[in-house]
Amino acid sequence: MSQQELSGRGRGRGRWSQRVVPYDQADAVVAQEIEKLVIALALFTALVLMMLFMWALPAVAILTTSGAATIAQATGRWWLLRRRRSCHQRWYQAHRATVFPTHWGLLMWEQVPPACALVGVALAAGMILLTPQGPYYNGNGLAQALIAVHIGMATYYWAKTPMTRRGRPALSLIPEGVWLWPGGRHETWIPWELAPALTSVVMYNEALVTTSTGLTLRFPMYCLPLSHTHLHNVLHHYSTHPHHRHELATPHGPQRIATLTQPPNQTEETPTSHQQDPDSPAPTP
Repeated sequence: MSQQELSGRGRGRGRWSQRVVPYDQADAVVAQEIEKLVIALALFTALVLMMLFMWALPAVAILTTSGAATIAQATGRWWLLRRRRSCHQRWYQAHRATVFPTHWGLLMWEQVPPACALVGVALAAGMILLTPQGPYYNGNGLAQALIAVHIGMATYYWAKTPMTRRGRPALSLIPEGVWLWPGGRHETWIPWELAPALTSVVMYNEALVTTSTGLTLRFPMYCLPLSHTHLHNVLHHYSTHPHHRHELATPHGPQRIATLTQPPNQTEETPTSHQQDPDSPAPTP
């Protein structure tokens, strides 16, 4: 594949309207998601008690596993936010590239909520179809509707998960450009000449990376311990500082990226940045 052309399976596609937030508010939105999941858990608990009172056991089974999935998802989001605090220290140098690793634990944990949903589907369907009293439970219509909804949600969840092989990085930065999810089904290549920039985030889903050609790409980050603001600073720096790109093939790449925790305008103006890099141009008087 030519490195002079943008390629990948992460290109922007026409989808239904989704809430988009600025990149610097994305982590706050994750915290808000945890609060909403707690509210959803309280709702599931109330529904379970109501279905128990009505003796609608298939609905109880699927709603209980939905509650377990909600707990798992809230726990995963809390774990993700804790890991993102030290994301600037996770970059390392490998194979003449500066890479950010896939967090295999978070990636696998993201599979727990849809797995819980399918367990609930199996339990509810088994109670309806395989037990003598199955057709006579109250709320079977609700249970069947929940089965269809949970199958659809689990399928969608797994379809958008950026699955990759163990040991492969989530990002790989080289002097010529950046790979997003290299080797995975969301693999995308962007040359630095196209000035990739993380501008905003689709709520609960993907980061939106734009290029100078006007193309918008979707980069799944919800299972990555990588701050959206930090990634924005990294992409901005190497898009606007071509004389630093050669460092990405050396151990100096991770060292410089570890300093890119401030907004771009502050990082570019700090005197220490010029002192640490003799190749950087002298400031204009």
